[in-house]
Amino acid sequence: MSLEEKTKEFMVEGDFNREKFVKTGKVYQDMGKWIQTLEKDSTNVDVMRKAGKTLQENPDFYYQSGINPRPRLEDTFSVLQDNRANYAKEKYSNIIDGFNDEHWMSLISGLPLYKTGKKEHDEIVDILNQKKRMDEAAGDPEKMTQFLFKKSKSFDPIVQAEFRREIYNERYLKTLFGLYERETQIKYMKKIFDEKGEIKKGLAKSTFETSLHAAEAEMEKETNEGDKSDIWEADIRPYYLALDSVKYRMEKKEIEKDREKGKDSTTQERGKKRKGMGMNI
Repeated sequence: MSLEEKTKEFMVEGDFNREKFVKTGKVYQDMGKWIQTLEKDSTNVDVMRKAGKTLQENPDFYYQSGINPRPRLEDTFSVLQDNRANYAKEKYSNIIDGFNDEHWMSLISGLPLYKTGKKEHDEIVDILNQKKRMDEAAGDPEKMTQFLFKKSKSFDPIVQAEFRREIYNERYLKTLFGLYERETQIKYMKKIFDEKGEIKKGLAKSTFETSLHAAEAEMEKETNEGDKSDIWEADIRPYYLALDSVKYRMEKKEIEKDREKGKDSTTQERGKKRKGMGMNI
């Protein structure tokens, strides 16, 4: 079976169907993990067997032939990435059905955000990006120093002189960084959360969609096909794949719940039958 024919088995198409979405999503998720494993251990037997079973319907294929399954996996994974992203775009309303503010917040916290020139949106992007930088730098002396070094350019001369004197003083750096950390946290809480400490309703979704639409508008303007493709892969596809990932986890959880309910029902029926037979259990 050719790569295209075999890959088609793992693609999601047509109307949204929970079982098919999760089934194909598991293959996609698994392949991503297998590729990561092979990057560290190119002869991992467990992955080679799983790849052989999935791609060749023979778990011993790659192990016995000595062929590294990674190129085939990467080709297949790339096709599935576009498939999942395009499907999420096409079935957007189905994919985001059931999303709440926490889901949207997790999305904008993990994605690059794009400015539009609109004050309210750009302020949110700025504070979210600032918090990401602070979170990444916290606990890492080198990153804290880099962050503070950039900040020091706006210090007044007296503070700049102090900073240059104490640049190798770790306690000083941590304390100074802590001031900016608290300042950022206060701005973040005021901008993103309401008086009850809950995410402002609709804000995260609006931020996600405004940012996504800004990138899509840029792609539409682009006339160079190569650049258009680059914008899709680097700036837009990650958004739809992030939606796909959230939806996959949600629907997988629902399927697992349904299975447990089915088990409970079956167990109860068996119990009733045994009771009718006069059994003790």
